[in-house]
Amino acid sequence: MISWLTNFMTVRPLPPLPALMQISVEERDSPAYRQEGRFRRSEKHLCFQYTLSGKGVFKDAKGARLVLPGHGFLWELGDPSTAYYYPPDGKETWKFIFIKFKGDMATELVRRMVKRYGHIFRLDANSVVLRQLSSWSTYDGALIRISPYEGAAIIMDILNTLGASIEDQSFTNAHSGRLVTRACRIFDARFTENLTVNEVAGEIGVSQEHLTRTFKAELKYTPHQYLSKRRIFAACKLLKDSSLSCKEICNRAGGLTPQYFVRLFRKEFNMTPAQFRKTGSLTYLW
Repeated sequence: MISWLTNFMTVRPLPPLPALMQISVEERDSPAYRQEGRFRRSEKHLCFQYTLSGKGVFKDAKGARLVLPGHGFLWELGDPSTAYYYPPDGKETWKFIFIKFKGDMATELVRRMVKRYGHIFRLDANSVVLRQLSSWSTYDGALIRISPYEGAAIIMDILNTLGASIEDQSFTNAHSGRLVTRACRIFDARFTENLTVNEVAGEIGVSQEHLTRTFKAELKYTPHQYLSKRRIFAACKLLKDSSLSCKEICNRAGGLTPQYFVRLFRKEFNMTPAQFRKTGSLTYLW
């Protein structure tokens, strides 16, 4: 049973921006309710379905999983490896909110998110994005005309919220995330010192090899590369904001030798520090 359903029509669509198609709330209580991607391959749509109460099942190549309240799944409707259905042993109504959208940009982003995180996401029922989606119940049965930018903003809010729900938790709770955060804080606070990666690893209580592996996994940089970039960025600011000599800047940016300083600049900017002072642009290096 459909509790409410609002359709959307994008006025003057602007590919490849995501286009919002439909938002609805449905209730299902029969094992006969089953949707399979293999039978919907012609439908090039993307969906997010979030359980409000009861429970459902989502199945992909990794197997079937219950989708309980507070959880939802993101997928391509025509993906033949996916299916979702009311559980055979279900005893209560499965109530969910359903969002359908399309667009090349959204398709690429959803595929990348699913590859990184999987299909299942946890989301607070009181989140702003869910409250905003539920507010469209006012227009039950209507066809709402929206601009391409308004529709894209709604969809991107959903995807941003889903991604952040995992990234924030990973950053806060994961041991590797905490380790890298602690190391970066030390590098940022003491980069002007003659600091070594081994010293920082010792302060944190890990080996230099473990810190290097963790850094590369989290940031795609080694600790040594991070420290070098941090010093180069400080040097860039001094070159632009002061008339200090190259030697003085080297001392203030971590005790670099002028020769090494010039090599780093050539590697990062394809110019010398003197050329950078005249024509370079102060940008972040990460």
